[in-house]
Amino acid sequence: MSRYKILDHLPPYGPMYIPVTRDGEPCYSEGYAVRFYKSDGSEWVANFQLGWTGLRTVVELTETTNLLIIADGACYLIDPDKTVPIGAFGADFSAIFTLSEQRYIVQGQTDKKEMTGLVDEDLLVVEDPQWVYSKMGLANLAQLCNHYRPSKWKSIIREHFDAMKSQAEFESEFYENVHDYSYAAPFIAIRVHPKEYASHLGEEFTIKQQIAEDLIALLVFDFPHGISTIRPETRARLHQRKPLLVA
Repeated sequence: MSRYKILDHLPPYGPMYIPVTRDGEPCYSEGYAVRFYKSDGSEWVANFQLGWTGLRTVVELTETTNLLIIADGACYLIDPDKTVPIGAFGADFSAIFTLSEQRYIVQGQTDKKEMTGLVDEDLLVVEDPQWVYSKMGLANLAQLCNHYRPSKWKSIIREHFDAMKSQAEFESEFYENVHDYSYAAPFIAIRVHPKEYASHLGEEFTIKQQIAEDLIALLVFDFPHGISTIRPETRARLHQRKPLLVA
């Protein structure tokens, strides 16, 4: 038995529909109306806040009862038994293609820049060779948008990905010249973190020294846009001209 039904319009009678929005704020304009059937036999109608494109569909995920709802480009992960979305992301997705079970390709357009990738929960796996970052989390972007009105989201998302592209171009040029110690030295820094922080990054990808029972000093590159951990193979290239940075 199907756990949902796409409606042409919001029902004029019966129980009040439930607004489902990206920021959790009520939205009373008619959006994408879908009726859901709970496992206990009851039902409810969702009014999904729309995005910016014309893509509307419901994707039935395998090995789970969750559904992916795309309402004019805005994506919502829904458990039909719950009236609050598991997650919400994006607003400008214009196409979706099935890659395999539980894996889908979504294509979105930010201003005039297109980016194609896979959506896996709240992770965007980019398959555009122009992007250096192959995996990008969407949680921080969603939290940023949550602080602003929906009318501001398009510019926020555009600025976010424009900044990421600039950062990627900077890092690409940097790592091409990282063998030159005089070039890399101004960016080398040490940051202090809790001991367990290294395990989240992957012990084998860090250069660290324990400085207290529960603290480590981590060797990093301090870029203008953020911090990047120095990996052992990168330190080896620097060691061609300088001694060990961290014992």
